[in-house]
Amino acid sequence: MKIGFFDSGLGGLTILKRVIKEIPGEYVYIADNKNAPYGLKDAKKVQELTLQNVEILINCGCKIIVIACNTATSVCINLLRSKYPNILFIGTEPAVKPAIINSNSKRILVTATTLTLHEQKLQNLISDLNANDIVDLLPLGELVKYADKSDEIQYERAYEYLKNILSVYDLNNYSGIVLGCTHFPIFINEFKKILPLNVLIYDSSIGILHRLTEIIKENDLELSNTTTFKLFLTNESETFRKKAINYIKNNS
Repeated sequence: MKIGFFDSGLGGLTILKRVIKEIPGEYVYIADNKNAPYGLKDAKKVQELTLQNVEILINCGCKIIVIACNTATSVCINLLRSKYPNILFIGTEPAVKPAIINSNSKRILVTATTLTLHEQKLQNLISDLNANDIVDLLPLGELVKYADKSDEIQYERAYEYLKNILSVYDLNNYSGIVLGCTHFPIFINEFKKILPLNVLIYDSSIGILHRLTEIIKENDLELSNTTTFKLFLTNESETFRKKAINYIKNNS
């Protein structure tokens, strides 16, 4: 049985990289680099593109599919579960809950793409946790471009971008920052250079790993004993493929 991962670009690899260290299996990853980024598109277009790419993963034999894109999850996950009842879907949500639990009465900064921040799904999550008064929302969509839209990941440009946009915040008032787009952890070292030591960084990878482990046990699924990784791109690019493979192989 194969496990599928879908994202608009490199971002979902931040989750897959953690998962393959813990769970051996056959993994199929599709990056819709032809249509990236998703965070600047309207919800209808994101739904259309997500359905197209999920069909590819299903045709590859994937019975579990991780929507490793916060934007696609926020607008598509309910539709996917309704349309494909025999597929086990795992969505990716910003790790708001653990950040709030550990807030110690300080503020939380939730970062994501513009579309994710505007979706009702995130607003409901924050409201359900009674955290509207301590959560600030910050769109950081440019980070997606620094990951996907060049031959190499642009760490230095991302650092300057983050340094500038975070300079308006008194970061000592915050206990945590939520990286609510799977692309953002690619630049976790750049965040660490800017944030005070007491500001914790939260991403979705641990939650996805735990949920995937649960689903495998609950459904008594048999996976391969060895790990394989197949990468599909919607716009074939040797430089993008090399960048993705290098990121997965990098131990940092």
